[in-house]
Amino acid sequence: MQDRTRGSYLIMSSSSKPSLEYLLSSRTFFGNAATSIQVEDTSDKDCHAVSLHQAKKSATLDDLMEMISKLISKSGQGKKLNVEFIPDEGSRIYADQNFQIDHPYIFFNVVNAVPTNELKPRVRKTFNEEPEKDHSRNGIVYGQSFEAIVQFNIFGCDYLQATEVMKFLEVLLFSYTAYFMQNGIAELIFHKRLTDQNLDLFRQKSSIRSLQYYVRYERNFVTYDQGLAGASISK
Repeated sequence: MQDRTRGSYLIMSSSSKPSLEYLLSSRTFFGNAATSIQVEDTSDKDCHAVSLHQAKKSATLDDLMEMISKLISKSGQGKKLNVEFIPDEGSRIYADQNFQIDHPYIFFNVVNAVPTNELKPRVRKTFNEEPEKDHSRNGIVYGQSFEAIVQFNIFGCDYLQATEVMKFLEVLLFSYTAYFMQNGIAELIFHKRLTDQNLDLFRQKSSIRSLQYYVRYERNFVTYDQGLAGASISK
């Protein structure tokens, strides 16, 4: 990991991951006023055919945060608000009276993440890799479903800015539900809004809004029947 300082903030950020395969372009609404959330990279038009009831592949919470970060950074409204999403779990700003916030931030932390009804990975499917070749091998895909509560903390210069960014985040997460599902998130549902007293120290310089979301996702693991072939353990 690498320290990255911007203005009055110390942000711990993990190394960047490859770009998403594609991003959607969507039109949504704040109240009665139509607001366009424009995303620059929209090369894949098949996104609109996503099933609204089933995830198409597996993804982790970290994958979800990378998707959200990319969507916010590429959306027209996100650029207009100059909001920065930090995909590093638990990051915080310095609680120093000499530091002054100059643009809104969105941080997140995982309140909890636990297996659902599967206490261990279960077989999802079996397959044969390159069956027409002499050195083919059999594989097994295991899967385990999880559910989590994720909290987003919005830091703004004042209460008007914090509230506006909070509304922007709510609309964006709702509008891209199908996109998250296509990329492996089974459910993303608003859970509650709260005043997190653990952040009271930061309220001396910032206005803060906190939202919690319920997330259900699945992790997949692949094993092969040749994985232990010829292996030996010596004492």
